[in-house]
Amino acid sequence: MKQVVTRFAFVLASVLAPVCVMHAQHNFIQMNENYSPTDWMERIPDWQPVYSITIPGSHDTATAEAWYGWKDNGGDLIAGNATLGSPRLHSIAQATSLSEQMAQGVRAFDFRPGYHSEGALAWKKEWITCDHGSHQTKKRFEDALTEMCDFLKVHHQEFFIIHLYPSDATDKLGNMLKDLMNDSRFSEYIIDFRPDLLAHDVRGKIIFLVRNQMQNKVERGGWMPEWTERPEFNDDGTPKRLYTINSYDTSLGSAKMLCQDWSDNSNETDQANKAKEQLVSKVFDYSRTLWSPNDTETREPVWILNLISGYALTTEIAGNSISKTDGYALNAQLLNQHVIDYIDNMYSDPATRNSGSTPESNYDYQPLGIVWADYVGVDYQEPVESAHKNDYETKGPALVDALIRHNISLPAGMTNIGAINVDDAETPAVYYNLQGIEMGSVRSKLAPGIYIERRGAKAEKVVL
Repeated sequence: MKQVVTRFAFVLASVLAPVCVMHAQHNFIQMNENYSPTDWMERIPDWQPVYSITIPGSHDTATAEAWYGWKDNGGDLIAGNATLGSPRLHSIAQATSLSEQMAQGVRAFDFRPGYHSEGALAWKKEWITCDHGSHQTKKRFEDALTEMCDFLKVHHQEFFIIHLYPSDATDKLGNMLKDLMNDSRFSEYIIDFRPDLLAHDVRGKIIFLVRNQMQNKVERGGWMPEWTERPEFNDDGTPKRLYTINSYDTSLGSAKMLCQDWSDNSNETDQANKAKEQLVSKVFDYSRTLWSPNDTETREPVWILNLISGYALTTEIAGNSISKTDGYALNAQLLNQHVIDYIDNMYSDPATRNSGSTPESNYDYQPLGIVWADYVGVDYQEPVESAHKNDYETKGPALVDALIRHNISLPAGMTNIGAINVDDAETPAVYYNLQGIEMGSVRSKLAPGIYIERRGAKAEKVVL
């Protein structure tokens, strides 16, 4: 089906670093409009904080690629190692390539870089692979960076957020990662993390969020000193603890962060399927309270990293409980549908409604954060083990579509500004802080600081 793209002009963003100007009444994008999956982020207002955008992501992004140690006969052993099992049976969490996922609209990825070498002495070659645990894909991290940057050259309104979880913490791997990120082919696309990043700041860029074990070895983006699989919540729905994302540039500060990454929700271990769903919902419930396009005061950014991925089946190898590929597919069948249902229920929830006169205009957008999932590119996944007779109904495309469309219900609050038809120089000034909140029109009454001065359709930063 041919998809129609409706473009919106956000006037302020073309003049200065983006500003979230609050209006008494918004123009809303129709939720039933078609959109282009390759360019859906052009529908996000430039002034919107990145932490408030609902972003679909893929867990173990590269696992649909070819593997080292893959046995053509489907045997259960990776070459030379009897303790890991084969990647075919234990490590596949996606069925589509990185390029296919980008074209589908996925904008958050999960890479597990690992060191790989072949040959010796003068013939030795080294590179970084995209792994899943100790299993190595033949997808080179350099190739993944190339594909993402090439995509952004064409689709320059889009951006990517990368969860980077290296398979080891060696200096060797760290130095190779730094060299790649500083390579002139990629460095201009990689930006430093900042808590208050806006959509305008990140268009055409890549943000790396690096797990703690590589925090001193990768120097681009942001790093997370701590991580949790199962966050705990108070009775009022707030998390008992928030974690942090620090910028490698210390002058840019750090942000509060809530993560959920309960990976082993297998029936064999703890009957955790429903508990995982409940935990995912609690994270969503909290995320929905963090930002609104109708805010009249500044809120402290809290970034939400919600990994709905996981494995619902395990097996025992050499005394260790190991994930199963069919377990990732079963988890996708359960959790992808759960999130689709959650979003559907939001539209009938009185808590998301205000006094608008139409279904589109009375929906109050509430962010769901960054959502990483398994099998995002397929509706059904065939089991790899004969014991499982039926295909898993993963509904990956429906999940990605639901998350994207959730954003497109957001008000296009800037679209009326261009309609002003007066001499800007004669228009009284209105001043906003850097969060876009109106501070007044009398310059002499404002406290010293940096403001946005708007006169008609023109705006600029001023220092008072």
